[in-house]
Amino acid sequence: MTRIGLLVAVALMFAAPVSRAADPADGVYTPAQAQQGRALYGANCAACHGAALQGGAGPALAGDHFRATWGTRTLASLVAFEHSQMPPGKPGSVPEPDDLAITAFILQMNDAPAGTRALAAGSPLLGRRVTDALGEQASAPTAAATPAPRNRS
Repeated sequence: MTRIGLLVAVALMFAAPVSRAADPADGVYTPAQAQQGRALYGANCAACHGAALQGGAGPALAGDHFRATWGTRTLASLVAFEHSQMPPGKPGSVPEPDDLAITAFILQMNDAPAGTRALAAGSPLLGRRVTDALGEQASAPTAAATPAPRNRS
């Protein structure tokens, strides 16, 4: 490569746009969306999951149980589950924008930071893992939880 070619290559490398990794502090829902989700949750979910998401006839949607169940899954899978399975006896009866608002409320109740972008159908934010939206790292299995290999001799 010539000296001029090398200089052009280096200049192009520094001129390329830099994309910033998604920062959990950016948030994946807006406060207004979570507020709307609070009312929708009360009308559609609280009877089974509890007013404070503590669980009841349905599992808890806050705290350790929620993180263990949904932490490594994407927000899209959570919304899809809500839409296709909830509420019991009437799955799919809650419109998808309302499911997204309910998800925003659930995230807020799990201390996920709010942001300036609403969670919306088709949004790349739906590809985030729940733990990423919560600003946490997904926990890897501990050595005690991983079975020891068997000796096959």
